[in-house]
Amino acid sequence: MGENAENFLPAFIIDKLRHFVRLCHEQPTDPAKQMAEIDRNILELKEAIPGFTDVSLMLYPHEDSKAFQYQAKQREFVNKLSLLIDTEAIDEETKKQAYNILNAHDYSVGTPPVTQKQLDYSYSLLLGAKVSELKKFRDVIGVNGDEEEAQWNYFLNVLDQMVIQASHYTTPAERKDFLSKTELTVNYKGLNGFIRTVVGGSADTAIKLISEEVFSKHNVQVIDFTTADELYNQIQHDYSKVFLVKVKSMRRNIFNRQRWFPYLTRIVIIDDSAESHSTNTSLVFTFHNGIVNILNKVHTKKLGALANSQLNLRLILDKINNESLEKFSKLALEKIKDYEAELVEIKKQQLEKTNDPDRDIVLFKFDDFAKQILKDKYALTKLADYIKPMVNGCCKGNLKMLINGF
Repeated sequence: MGENAENFLPAFIIDKLRHFVRLCHEQPTDPAKQMAEIDRNILELKEAIPGFTDVSLMLYPHEDSKAFQYQAKQREFVNKLSLLIDTEAIDEETKKQAYNILNAHDYSVGTPPVTQKQLDYSYSLLLGAKVSELKKFRDVIGVNGDEEEAQWNYFLNVLDQMVIQASHYTTPAERKDFLSKTELTVNYKGLNGFIRTVVGGSADTAIKLISEEVFSKHNVQVIDFTTADELYNQIQHDYSKVFLVKVKSMRRNIFNRQRWFPYLTRIVIIDDSAESHSTNTSLVFTFHNGIVNILNKVHTKKLGALANSQLNLRLILDKINNESLEKFSKLALEKIKDYEAELVEIKKQQLEKTNDPDRDIVLFKFDDFAKQILKDKYALTKLADYIKPMVNGCCKGNLKMLINGF
């Protein structure tokens, strides 16, 4: 179950869970008896939550993808090799070879080694400069006020993370970090307590995966959410189907009343917000951990790993409003015009002609002040170009416009 699951569970289930947690943490006098007691409590909990066992039986079985099976075998091999080294079961020459094996880069997983030089080039190409340099422009372009400054710093921190994470596939830790950060956003605050995962696609993509790969299509029903009462009326007389509910947002907890408890394990909330359309990512919320586990396996098999750029873009749009992005872009463009006017003035003072590229090169090569202005202008231009498609496409829910913008 997710954290804060007590937001939806009745008191007697909470009491059972507390007893179960205490049982797991007790120092056993008889370990075998304690394990038998734990197994019995797990069965009782599954029976006490309506539909939990039924939904588990409805799930299609799926193995991990070949890539994850390979990684599991690799970890097992590394652990065995490390054990041999730690216990000094091998001689010095063999130990040296074992260290070479452990320290070698694994090319088979598809991620090439990335150097700092390559990362610096990515910063220059995508953002114009390192984020530590871009942060200095906050006061220069006129970002004022606590809220604006907080959003500016958050925006640049996510961009920094985006550049670094773009150099490799999304790791489980990065996925977990993304999901934990989405709990702090407002749009789905009412669903904190459900287990959540993310699908690299639209709400329809998530529905297709769940209805064809996780469950049989005959066992699911898709519902567009309007009001809590309307949803309850649609599901209250059906005790066999899993309900896939598309929602634009859910800022208030509507499932904390007793009447929802028998249906919680069969409700799957699917994110259909503007941010979902813009970034082609869809959050999925469910009370049943089996649904999330199978969906994650199916996602890796059918769609591959999530793209870090999508996840970071989603973090930006979830936390920074359209007005702030537009203001950042406007302030950057105004400062770029100031730099252009300043460069023209320097050319007038030091050159006979202001439209001679050869003379410009000489000026920028030997005049450090003009060179710095040119660098700052380039960095702000890149940053403004990066913000523009977010304003024009993302915040309006237009994925096609966003892709064309980038």
